[in-house]
Amino acid sequence: MPYFAGLRHLFNVEAAVTPAELKKAYRNLSKEYHPDINPSPEAEKRMKKMTHAYEILTDEDKKKAYEKEQRENIRLAQKADAKKKKVAKNRKNKKRNKKR
Repeated sequence: MPYFAGLRHLFNVEAAVTPAELKKAYRNLSKEYHPDINPSPEAEKRMKKMTHAYEILTDEDKKKAYEKEQRENIRLAQKADAKKKKVAKNRKNKKRNKKR
């Protein structure tokens, strides 16, 4: 079943991170991935993702909307997983009934 790590994984922080810890993690990683320091295209992409994530995680309204979306994604993934299990169980039962 897919679980969504979310935006915090970009900063290698826990879900219950404080704003100060998030800011510190963002600043430390920006020193490594900033395009002026690291000219690789991957670094530029990573920096853009980190900046976008930081903007969402520091704005309360955006953060609430993001977390609501993540909860919905997890719920849908769990629902799809349950459906797959049910289909597999039904197939197994059909095979068992054919043997009888």
